[in-house]
Amino acid sequence: TRIWEVALHADGHSHPHQLRPLNQDESFALLRSKAFPGASVIPSEFEELAKEIVVKCEGLPLAVVVIGGLLSRKLKSSGEWA
Repeated sequence: TRIWEVALHADGHSHPHQLRPLNQDESFALLRSKAFPGASVIPSEFEELAKEIVVKCEGLPLAVVVIGGLLSRKLKSSGEWA
């Protein structure tokens, strides 16, 4: 959980590890690796849309991975992503 109080109540004998959100570059790289496996760059026609998606994911790795996985199953045209 991202809610500190919930994590504290889950196990009162340990100290929860607090993860930091990903920055824009880390999120973008993660999205690229999930949406375009094996590619070193996102095709130019998807770059602006990918940046918008990264912003909406707010640095949450699970959100980026899930969206990237869904996008990887779409046809590789910008109309499919929009």
